[in-house]
Amino acid sequence: MLPRENPYNTEIPGMEALQEMTEAEITGQMQEYLNAYRCCFVRSQQMKYFESFEKGLLSNLERKSIEPIALSF
Repeated sequence: MLPRENPYNTEIPGMEALQEMTEAEITGQMQEYLNAYRCCFVRSQQMKYFESFEKGLLSNLERKSIEPIALSF
């Protein structure tokens, strides 16, 4: 199942712009991105796992596979 709209933003800000953004702005944009995929999941637990995985991919973990991400959250 795919989200209704493509949440990918082709106008992603550069690193300079990201450094100027507040944590609240970045968190808001992340939630907006994740919410676009809510329709793909039947159970709330599935969405929780998806959010954890996506945040794990953006984290500073040395390995970005399922196991280290699951153990870190």
